[in-house]
Amino acid sequence: MRDSWETARHFVSQIQELPQPLVIIAGARKTGKTPLAKALATQGLGTYINLSLLLSRYLATDPDADDNLTASTMVRLLRDISPTGPMIVDNIEAVFQPELRLSPLRWFRQIARDMPLVVVWPGAVVEGEFRYSMPNRPDYFYSREPSLVVVNLETEFVL
Repeated sequence: MRDSWETARHFVSQIQELPQPLVIIAGARKTGKTPLAKALATQGLGTYINLSLLLSRYLATDPDADDNLTASTMVRLLRDISPTGPMIVDNIEAVFQPELRLSPLRWFRQIARDMPLVVVWPGAVVEGEFRYSMPNRPDYFYSREPSLVVVNLETEFVL
């Protein structure tokens, strides 16, 4: 089934009512995930955050930051930007760096306990299988999470 902008908008607008206030917008390169995320924020459905940029700034200011990058630390950083949710996090590639020792989906689920979260996932999610990178690479990630709300973009999003 082809998910559309309307499907993403529906889930994001209803995020507070979801059992876990976490929505994943996934898709291969050039499917328009970032324009869609920015459009959702422009429509008042959340605050858009470039997560890799936020994390790189945080890690540059604290020499022990990579050891202290807990979900509660991230919630504090996000609340400094916008005290109310949901937060729409894009460019999440930094969370896959092995030095951070994060389990990205578990980490995002923990953050979503404290604030509604929309995550732009770099790649398609097929039958609940989340993948990032390629096997045998240090940043490779695989997890099966069939219970999460995922909107897969299959064709390019155009405003």
